[in-house]
Amino acid sequence: MPLPAPLSTLSSYVTVGFSTARCSACRDTFGNPLEINKNGVRKHIDLAAHITNVTGLKRLRNSGIVQPPKSNLPRVKADTAVDTPTFGFSSSAPLVPESDVPSDSFEDFLTILKHLTPLYDAPNPGDTLRSTSDDLFEDCITHGPPVPEQHGMASDNNNEQQSEQSGSDSEEEGYESPQAPQTQYRTQPNAPSDQWFPYESFAMFLADILFSSRRLHFSREQMRAILKFARATGGQNIPRLSTLQRAQEKLKARMGNPTHWHVAPGGSVFHLNKIAETLKLDMANPHLRPHMNFLPHMEGKHMSQAWHGFKMVHEVSDSVLTPFLRVGDRIYYVNELVRRKNDFFIPLRWITRGHLKELYVIGYHVIQLPSGLVVQSEKRRSVKVSTFLETFTEMQQQGAIPMFSDASAGFRAKMPHPLCAVAGSRPVYSIPLIIFMDDASGNTSKQWNKHWSCYLSNAALPREVLQAEYNVRFVSTLPHATPSELMHGIRSSIDNAFHNPTVAFDCLNHEEVLIRPFPLFWAGDNPMQAEHCSSSGLASNKFCRTCEVGGDTNFKQSIEGYRTLFKPGATRTVTKTRQLIDKRLEMALKPRMIQKVKDHVSDSGIKDPVAQPLIDRILTLGKDLLKADENGSCRPAQEVEDILKVEVATARKNGYINPLLDMEALGVDIHLDTPTKILHTVLLGVVKYFWAQSVFVLEKDKKLDLLASRLALVSTIGLDIPPLNASYICQYRGSLIGKHFKAIVQVMPFVTYDLFVGNTHLMTAWLLLGRLTSMLWYPVINDIDVYLNELRELIHDFLLLTAECSPSIMILKPKFHFLVHLPAYIRRFGPALLFSTERFESFNGGHWKEGQQWVRASPAVRTYPAKNLIFNTTHARAKTSPVRWLGLAQVIGASHLDAPGIPNNTYIPAVSLVSQSGDVVKAGSDILLQDRSFGHVRAIFIHRLGSGNNVNYVLIQRYKLGEQKHRLLDMPVLSRSDSIAYVPAAEVECLVNLQHDCATTRKCGCTKVTYEVQERETTSRTLLCVNHSDEIHFIINIHVLHNSLQLRQAIPPELYSRKTQLLDEEAIFSTAVEKMRTNRAEKARITAAKRAAKAMVEEAIAGSTGDEANVPPGLVTETAAAAATSTSTSTTTTAQLRKRKNTTSSDASAHVTQRQSVGCVYTVMRPSYLEMREFMCSSFLHYPPHLALARARQSPISRILSVFDVLTGFSRPLYS
Repeated sequence: MPLPAPLSTLSSYVTVGFSTARCSACRDTFGNPLEINKNGVRKHIDLAAHITNVTGLKRLRNSGIVQPPKSNLPRVKADTAVDTPTFGFSSSAPLVPESDVPSDSFEDFLTILKHLTPLYDAPNPGDTLRSTSDDLFEDCITHGPPVPEQHGMASDNNNEQQSEQSGSDSEEEGYESPQAPQTQYRTQPNAPSDQWFPYESFAMFLADILFSSRRLHFSREQMRAILKFARATGGQNIPRLSTLQRAQEKLKARMGNPTHWHVAPGGSVFHLNKIAETLKLDMANPHLRPHMNFLPHMEGKHMSQAWHGFKMVHEVSDSVLTPFLRVGDRIYYVNELVRRKNDFFIPLRWITRGHLKELYVIGYHVIQLPSGLVVQSEKRRSVKVSTFLETFTEMQQQGAIPMFSDASAGFRAKMPHPLCAVAGSRPVYSIPLIIFMDDASGNTSKQWNKHWSCYLSNAALPREVLQAEYNVRFVSTLPHATPSELMHGIRSSIDNAFHNPTVAFDCLNHEEVLIRPFPLFWAGDNPMQAEHCSSSGLASNKFCRTCEVGGDTNFKQSIEGYRTLFKPGATRTVTKTRQLIDKRLEMALKPRMIQKVKDHVSDSGIKDPVAQPLIDRILTLGKDLLKADENGSCRPAQEVEDILKVEVATARKNGYINPLLDMEALGVDIHLDTPTKILHTVLLGVVKYFWAQSVFVLEKDKKLDLLASRLALVSTIGLDIPPLNASYICQYRGSLIGKHFKAIVQVMPFVTYDLFVGNTHLMTAWLLLGRLTSMLWYPVINDIDVYLNELRELIHDFLLLTAECSPSIMILKPKFHFLVHLPAYIRRFGPALLFSTERFESFNGGHWKEGQQWVRASPAVRTYPAKNLIFNTTHARAKTSPVRWLGLAQVIGASHLDAPGIPNNTYIPAVSLVSQSGDVVKAGSDILLQDRSFGHVRAIFIHRLGSGNNVNYVLIQRYKLGEQKHRLLDMPVLSRSDSIAYVPAAEVECLVNLQHDCATTRKCGCTKVTYEVQERETTSRTLLCVNHSDEIHFIINIHVLHNSLQLRQAIPPELYSRKTQLLDEEAIFSTAVEKMRTNRAEKARITAAKRAAKAMVEEAIAGSTGDEANVPPGLVTETAAAAATSTSTSTTTTAQLRKRKNTTSSDASAHVTQRQSVGCVYTVMRPSYLEMREFMCSSFLHYPPHLALARARQSPISRILSVFDVLTGFSRPLYS
């Protein structure tokens, strides 16, 4: 390629007008000269596209193909004051003679273009040219992807000049980089018109997926810099940022923008994504659609998915579930008559049964009598769909529909189904939703900036797929509107999508379908779910959003009231909740009802987040209207009530109540559809409380360092968690998060077996809590009845033990009561992992409608991420030379074993393998085999057969399962045998977690010295760790959350079942109530004493010398003697004390026991005023108030220390 023309030649193609300029070498989409901004001429002539066009025109004219056109228009002269840009060649290159510079006439443009095309964009044989006039990115020219050796090395195209023409890239002024030498790259031929569809080019596709990453967010400056870098290094077709943004907007408009504007009744405005648009992506996604299930499923007592739950199978209204069913060529709808062999049937809901998912229907039998068809609606029946012979439509076309009797005429009025006319032959699916809302900070710093965020998940997907992050759909986030206002928008979106089904493309069956979303349940933490249910919160008397348990403090601290906290109360209903809100609204219309309304909120436990602000405003307005005016006259009460009624009537029109309390039509009972969140209730609830109690006890006994040493070496193999950071856990013991508590609850009994001396209840509580947590994390429940019975008993025993440890915690911490509702929620929705919110902390798609056709991205776009290494994790194989069995056996310690194959076979050592459950197994792991035996992995190797195939083996040392459970920890035990064998890797079921049996030998002390690792380097700092004395006996950790179900199935029931707790329920309740009554009286006495002591000190400081006549003579003598003793003692050290600074609380505590004589507690350091005052308040309970007050009255501030000395002589130790 010839060198680019110099500046004078490049500028000669540009003519300047009054406000714009035109370039005859560059053309717009319609072939006209490119118009550019007058101020951008210098920038335009430096563009690679302009240089390429000028060079090409010069070559054509030099070859004689095109004659230079004549024109009288003036030329733009090159500005000699402007430096000539460097293009990879010397600036002293010879200039083109003036006669070689073409004029700027356009009459031969088509001739020039005709010859430019084969020179610069000539397609290869078989390539097709495309017209861009109707394309999405009409300003772009499509090129194919770069060849491998030139990836990322291509010249700029006309995107540069088009950006200049639009003027929208002005923000990129000053960022131009020098162009790469044009001689180093060749232009690629045009790609097929749909190769990168719907993207215009390969570069546009890559830029869009790069800058649309959910995990990696780029700022505009960063995106601009990356694109500049790609252009500067010769990237092909690299778009400008503004070009990319315009393409993204057009792409969004082409495929549908899910975001819409919503105005809440309170006036707040925000954006949210339409629910139906989100589900359309799932229906069109070939990776998700095959997993979706739209019908309830009954599989005996087995439960693992949302469609197994009691609500989906029995409680969701028939009109909400999927109404459509297609069997072969027949289409059935619910509520439509179908004919069977000997009778008729009216289907109400479609279900599947058994492992093979046979189609069944629940509905009414219909018998034919002389009076007509009679529907037997008194009992629902279940029949196979395969028994249906004719649909309602087929009978209608044949005119063979019998008459209905008068008693059953209402059923005939529902036929045909209303959706038949809308859907035609298209299927109609109802899709359940899981909705989650929570508060999060919008800042990356520690400063809190609350945003309310809402997400949802498609409950038609199985739990295994549902847990993937990309199946969490973002709905909205906002900092200004309330959660109720956001929920109003979500409820409106669901209502619109359900009553007006959305057309989607089913990529599995390649057809159009109609989809209707409906909410299954609302996930969230306890405060958010309380707001969803219009509950007054966890601090109210009736704190539970599900039931009406609770009452005032006196009731809950009585035996009768305390007992109610251990079981579910009367279930709340949305009807009663609405009635309470309406009653409160009526109360607000009456005068002087502020206090009564507050009492009503406290007594009922209902505080609607939408209605309560209105009620407060009505109360305030009524109070203001009752005030007298300037003349002293007051409005009549009836007039005030009439005014308030007008305000209430206006509010009712705009929506005055929680929108979730009025969704029965979609099968929502919000009090029952807010399942307990196990993350916050279990891990961040009860586990956190017992951790705090345990740490308090260990700190008091100075055993926290021992706990840290044991935690540092506890085995985490099989727990699916990294090694514990024991120093962090113990140092920041009060600021741990969910992942820490998830680890602690699985290993706590193994590190505290002998630390809770004299507190056996605490150890037993950890054993029960570990079992409880493990059961709640079961992904599959094989027998729901057995599981729930065991779970209820476990929860009940744990709560009783909690009441023994800390009676008041059952009243102060409502999360303990929430545990009693977990069995009901699990039966209603499925395993607790389904309503876990850990995955909500993510967009994809397939087909979209364009005109009358459903289209999708081209194969190149769909397959590029899967084939490119950037988007995938690569696995490299270590280069290992095969060896014979003898050499391998010596290395792995299996010399006494025969080779698996013939002598000529070779073997390769391996590092790891993947078990049947997906665990990565390495040497040193403990495993469970498919024959339900246990083994310790010593080595992994590959057996290379003569045929070229491989067989993977694991060398294990077998364990022997003990016949008795561990005496203290109540878990199965194993002993490592001398039996060594190799087994096929396919027999490895999963990893298991084994812990050393330190509790039996009691010889595993902290005697092992290790060196601390900092910055990945071993330092000289030493640490003491646990040195295990026994490497034979182990305990099976049955508190694990990972693989807990496989472990339970492998252990005999008599070894897995827990030890019966001998707990006297009535005795526990009586003792707990008595303790709370005593503590309450003690607290009241302390409060009163503190108030009196505070008044005494304030009076003494103020210099009060009140009348001492009322003080008994003996008391005066006693106080005088004490004062004399105190004065004589303190006088000797006054000079020294004044030179010392005030003590801290720890200093004061250290000197409390130095002197035993009355009044001489502080003989070395004088306490500060705050310390003295705090000590007097705590000491007042043990000294007669009248004596202390009389002593204080003897003197003002000069004798306060003496008063303090007298008091401390009769007190308990400081800060006891």
